[in-house]
Parts: sequence; structure tokens; C-alpha cells
Amino acid sequence: CMDSTATNYDPLANTDDGSCIAVVYGCTDSTATNYNASATTDDGSCCLLDEVVLTMTDSYGDGWNGGTLTINGVTYDQPTTAPPFTSVSDTYTLCVDLSTCIAVTYSAGQWSSENSWSISDASGAVLASGGNVSGQFGTCVVNGCTDPTAFNYNASANTDDGSCIAVVNGCTDPTAFNYNASAN
Repeated sequence: CMDSTATNYDPLANTDDGSCIAVVYGCTDSTATNYNASATTDDGSCCLLDEVVLTMTDSYGDGWNGGTLTINGVTYDQPTTAPPFTSVSDTYTLCVDLSTCIAVTYSAGQWSSENSWSISDASGAVLASGGNVSGQFGTCVVNGCTDPTAFNYNASANTDDGSCIAVVNGCTDPTAFNYNASAN
């Protein structure tokens, strides 16, 4: 092989025998979520965590007009487009650790009411979404009362913060003869 860009280049060859193998860049780690069996040269893109897809949409179709999302220190934008304008979406594949809480920080540009975003896992399930707002996804702590029998039960809470108020039955009308000041 006399092609210097091939993986089997032979600098001593004086006749090309047609055996050159082209370089295919990609992830060569078979344990990575984005492993590429066709890759012959690792390009450093291997994701050993969780792959998610970020979709950024502009309802008018002219892009995010300077608006951005920042996730794990990386800022994503949607370039401004030219007419004719129709709703436009761009997607990015991200490598993240879903066992942690990951912040999604929105920064507005012009016409931010046209902006929306969503983050989906490998199965297509939406993990988080929003309009022109920030958010979070992954394993995030939500403090609150986790006792479903409590007066202030919070179905969204996944970590009990000790704030539960026990339900006390009784009359809550202070003018009634059977009024119970502890009832809630």
C-alpha cells in the first residue's frame, strides 16, 4: 500500500497492490455506548457514561437568535437561518452521567419565546424539556415530605427532609363546639 493516509501504508513499497485500508475514525472501545465496529482509529469520542440527545427547536424557524443552553460546561446554540422560515430543530448527542444531577442553563437571545429544548435518553424517553427556561435532569434530589399519609405529602419529593405533618382529623371550625385546634 502506497497511500500514506491508509492504516497499512508501507513506505518501502514501490508498487501499489490495491491492499490499502482506509482510516475510519470513531470510537474503538467496545464497552462505550457509541462504539463503532467499523472504526480503525480512535478519535477520542468514546462515551463510557450515558448518551442523551439534546434537541433545540425554534418555532419561528430563524434559529435561537443568540440564545444558548449550557450543559456540563459546554454551550450549545442553534445558528440563525435564512428565509423561508419554518420550525427548525437541531440535535446534539451528549455523553453524561445520569447518576448525577445535571443542570441545563438557558441564556436568552432575541425572541426567546420561540425557543424550546428537550433531552431524551437512548430509548427516546424525554428526561427533561422546557421553553425559554433552565432545568435539570439525571438523578436530582428533591427534598420534601415523602409520607403519602401526611398532610403536606409531596409526590415529587425523593428525599424526606423531615417536614412531614401528620394528619389530625377533627373539626377545624373555631366557632364549633367540637373544634379541635390540632386538626388540619
